[in-house]
Amino acid sequence: MPANMHKVVQETKGDVAAMIQALEDGATVNDEGYDSNDDTGLTEAASQGNSAAVAWLLDKGANINHMCNYSGSALMMAISSGQTEVVKLLLDRGVDVNLYNKCCTCERTALAAAISAGNEEIATLLRDKGAK
Repeated sequence: MPANMHKVVQETKGDVAAMIQALEDGATVNDEGYDSNDDTGLTEAASQGNSAAVAWLLDKGANINHMCNYSGSALMMAISSGQTEVVKLLLDRGVDVNLYNKCCTCERTALAAAISAGNEEIATLLRDKGAK
């Protein structure tokens, strides 16, 4: 059975060498997690604040706008965990700032998540990119 990229990122804290090996072993950059949330390696790396892993996954074609079932997109996960550098990286790479998380427990946009977290720096970055 090939490696699962989400699991590799989660277990190795986004070690790029391990991610390269997983890709060689048959994983894909958009592998979804093994739980009901459908996290990917990108959403996991974003929540960890691992800019190197996020950049590598994006370079390899990871879906920057993938929405997990509960926690939203990589952008929303980075915002929720206060990962400003990852937020900047995702913005520079063209993430959709107006994706809407339709989860019943957290219906909101990335901007609403930043405001809810009290992170004015990230809220300003999002507004500058057209977030509503």
